[in-house]
Amino acid sequence: MVAIDIAPTGYGVVAHVEWPDGVGSDQRPKEGVEGPYPVEEALDRADRLREVLGLTRVCVNLEPGIDWHPSWGELVSDQD
Repeated sequence: MVAIDIAPTGYGVVAHVEWPDGVGSDQRPKEGVEGPYPVEEALDRADRLREVLGLTRVCVNLEPGIDWHPSWGELVSDQD
């Protein structure tokens, strides 16, 4: 799974994209973290990585005090 961590900073809300080592196709990148990105950009990047890595989902982690903004897109599942 590709994960996105969304957190507040002094510059607003930003997101980091993370993925584990050893997942996806033979041409997969090693474990990594990218960002910070604006949330919309992080979501786009995570979805592209999900496709490249052959994964089925993106996990979104919201830091305490951060609520999902509908302008970021639609959540398929909301789990605590």
